[in-house]
Formats: sequence, structure tokens, C-alpha cells
Amino acid sequence: MTDVSFKTAYDQPIHVEVRMDNRRITAASITGSFHMSPPEAVTEIEKALVGASPEDGALRIAAKVGAAMKKTGADCAGFSAGDLVKAVMKVMS
Repeated sequence: MTDVSFKTAYDQPIHVEVRMDNRRITAASITGSFHMSPPEAVTEIEKALVGASPEDGALRIAAKVGAAMKKTGADCAGFSAGDLVKAVMKVMS
């Protein structure tokens, strides 16, 4: 697993850990000092990241994160979807 800790725009740490095979995410874990409701939203985002690659770029990763958040009606405090995308892009680089 490859991991990165990232300070959000709100100065909150988030930790993204990914397992990759052939430059594609096969598993993802997102933890840190943030609040997201409903709780299953984090799991949906982690699932949405499976299959992503650095070649997808930030816009496609943002679309995956956004779709998962919309699907669950996610509300987050302590970070933004953009912060998460930056962390994912960093961990894949």
C-alpha cells in the first residue's frame, strides 16, 4: 500500500492509502480528522476510486468522488472534495 497524509484547506489532516496494480487503484482507504455523513459515504468514495489511475487526471478523479458523494448525499466538515482529489493525485504520483 502507498499512503500520503495531507493537510486540507481547513488545516485538517486526511490520510489516503491506496493499493495499486498496473498503475490502477485496486483498494483505497480514507481516514483523518474530518466528519462525513452519512458514514457510508467514505466507503462509497473509496469504492469509486477503484480503477482510477494517474492518467485519469484530477478532473476524472473529481468526477468519481463527486458521483459517490452525490449518491450518498454526503456532507463533509474539515475538508472539501478538492482536498481529497489533491491527496489521491499525490498518492498515485
